[in-house]
Amino acid sequence: MNDTKSYRPGHPNPRFFRPDWQTLNGAWDFLFDDADIGIAKKFYESFPTSTLLINVPYAYESDKSGIIDKSEHNVMWYRKSFECLTKQNILILHIERSDYHTIVWLNGMLVGEHTGGYDEFSFEVNAQLRIGNNELVIRVFDSKDPRQLRGKQTWKEKPFECFYHGTSGIYGDVWLESVNPSYLKSIETRASFTDQKLFVKGLVSQQSIGKNLTIHASFKGTPSFTKKVAIANEEPSFAVDITLPMHLWSPETPHLYDLVFTIEEGDKELDCVLSYFGINSPSKRNQKILLNDETIYLKFVLDQGYFPGGDLTGTCDDFMTDISYLKTAGFNGVRKHEKVEGSLFYYLADRDGLLNWLELPSPHKFDPSMRDVITAQWRRIIAQHISHPSLMAYVCYNESWGVHDIKTAVEQQLMSTHLYQEAKRLDPSRFVISNDGWEHTISDLLTVHNYQESKQDLLATYQDLRHRLTTTGNAKANANRMCYADGFKYRGEPIVFSEFAGIAIDTSTDEGWGYGKPANGVSGFMKKLQGQIEAINENGSFVGYCITQLSDVYQETNGLLTQDRKIKIKPEQLKRIL
Repeated sequence: MNDTKSYRPGHPNPRFFRPDWQTLNGAWDFLFDDADIGIAKKFYESFPTSTLLINVPYAYESDKSGIIDKSEHNVMWYRKSFECLTKQNILILHIERSDYHTIVWLNGMLVGEHTGGYDEFSFEVNAQLRIGNNELVIRVFDSKDPRQLRGKQTWKEKPFECFYHGTSGIYGDVWLESVNPSYLKSIETRASFTDQKLFVKGLVSQQSIGKNLTIHASFKGTPSFTKKVAIANEEPSFAVDITLPMHLWSPETPHLYDLVFTIEEGDKELDCVLSYFGINSPSKRNQKILLNDETIYLKFVLDQGYFPGGDLTGTCDDFMTDISYLKTAGFNGVRKHEKVEGSLFYYLADRDGLLNWLELPSPHKFDPSMRDVITAQWRRIIAQHISHPSLMAYVCYNESWGVHDIKTAVEQQLMSTHLYQEAKRLDPSRFVISNDGWEHTISDLLTVHNYQESKQDLLATYQDLRHRLTTTGNAKANANRMCYADGFKYRGEPIVFSEFAGIAIDTSTDEGWGYGKPANGVSGFMKKLQGQIEAINENGSFVGYCITQLSDVYQETNGLLTQDRKIKIKPEQLKRIL
């Protein structure tokens, strides 16, 4: 595949590239603060001398961290030194992900803090910066609090069922970036096939007001359009006509345009950011899903996003191994489950044509006092991913996790509809799923989960599904759950079978588990999976499916690949039955 001009090997975010940057990944001084004495003893001013070394960007629980400690430690401290030769520009510290509450000091002075484990954050650090050696100190607090967004991280003493050990502290890239005081802080781009426009929303530094923002677009080296706007406030927003003919993005033809954003004062260029966009407009009509007005049948795989040795932290090679397998097998999308990947993954999905859903990692206990905290994290996650053309849907909750009484509890239903509405407000162009699997409130897609094993059982469960939904407004999502929560009903949404299979091969509960009875070898696996896919296709109600799952993950041994990515099911075999 052809990379965009904004892609540079090693850079964490190809959608927002400047050349003047420095990675801080690698060895950091590290210590556990189980007694939580670090702030009182001012570790940020005088870091203890007896420390461990940790390999950032890996959480201490992972093998690649060098610590490899899967026990719970609530407080951890990091220290890293770096050199600064000039303070002429603004220096920005970026932290891609850190779980859960992070405080940053530079040279003993407070820089800022952040709450949330799944979104990127950054700080200007010039006020604390000095010429020469600088000492960066970071404290992270994490816990097993089931009220916070935690996804597949256990909130109990040990991993259980489909929940794994924790991921604590820094587990994403850390880097420095030097910029002019007049600079672009962030940019959102959304291309519309229907309107034939690119919608742009920027965030700039205060010093940029009164200057110009120029956007240049090209496709495969040929200029497409240019637009210059005066920056009147810190959030410039405008639309640009896309030059015809439009080169549309799809899984088969993942066309990407190159973008160059510049902030200028007269003839002087003050800031330059390389980016890209793709034209992919999801929609629905007659209970079908369309991309750019063309019907598509979803063939997805569930992916927990745990990688060999790195757990929730993947490398470019890790991402490419998985994407290559999925594309070779004939899948057109992936459902990243209960996590948010690093920016590089979404770029590679954009580049190689792999659709994805963005799923908010679940809490596991409902607490109405957490509404604003969860909402703020949801908004930031959406804003940071809205520009990716491979993204087609947002998922607010999964299987009623964190809203376990949503079927009848009005307050939990309101939380679900609130997150749905927030996603639609921020991005009206994509589907939003309120509660993937069952007990939906308001959803743009109806999704069901069912791990019945035989073709006959699946056909029987969903016989006349659409008719029952249309006539009564509700139906069984599976043997135990209804499609909609009380007070909500079917409104003609396309229906996706978004979890099934989960088949293990010749395993036992002592060694690992899958859903239902283990298959007898690869041939038994293929026969079982083929019957399930045939049931979904023959039913006629569904417009796509998502197979559980891409790889084994710790105690779950129901993947198409092992956890270290050895192939159990050859992609060519899968392609014949999808």
